[in-house]
Amino acid sequence: MSIQKRLKLLPSLRERKRYVCFQVISENPISYSDLEEAIWNHLLDFYGEFGVSLILPWIHKELWNEKQQIGVIECRRNEVQKVLACL
Repeated sequence: MSIQKRLKLLPSLRERKRYVCFQVISENPISYSDLEEAIWNHLLDFYGEFGVSLILPWIHKELWNEKQQIGVIECRRNEVQKVLACL
């Protein structure tokens, strides 16, 4: 039996994720790097390193639409309210 088969988790054991879609409303367009930095800084200020490690946020760069200023953040299922509060 290969190592990969033994380490693969069953779908029922995987952590469920939620996706938060958001839109930035601003007079000037915001670049992805500025957006990412601002979100990470706010998450760290609100919840600290340990809190952010529980949230497991992931800002999807490929889903950031710079023209419409719309993006998606992935997080743990039970941590959505914390992400919304930070935004």
